[in-house]
Amino acid sequence: MGEVDYFTKERGGLVDWQRNGKFLKEEGYHTKLIGDEAVKLINQHDPSKPFFLYFASLAVHSPLQAPKEEIEAYAGVFDDGEKRAYAAMVTSLDKQIGRMIEALEKKECARTR
Repeated sequence: MGEVDYFTKERGGLVDWQRNGKFLKEEGYHTKLIGDEAVKLINQHDPSKPFFLYFASLAVHSPLQAPKEEIEAYAGVFDDGEKRAYAAMVTSLDKQIGRMIEALEKKECARTR
């Protein structure tokens, strides 16, 4: 098995989602949720101290799942549903990386002013 559902965060019927070592149920798409957490950590960080962020995304591993609207954005591009889902997953991951870079750039600007 080994696959985690991107929406339920379940693997083999058990929740495989945790924060600070505690398992929890949390609504939302996995890739966006970890992007939200990363941006939050960046925004809370004291720029006078070193910072290390390890962003471990499941995307773009199976199962091929993405928010419906992101999959539908590729309807005219790919006939195959799996290709649309894969492309949507890459897009979602790219958006989160962009959000993190933007947060880091804003933090750097704030620090140098």
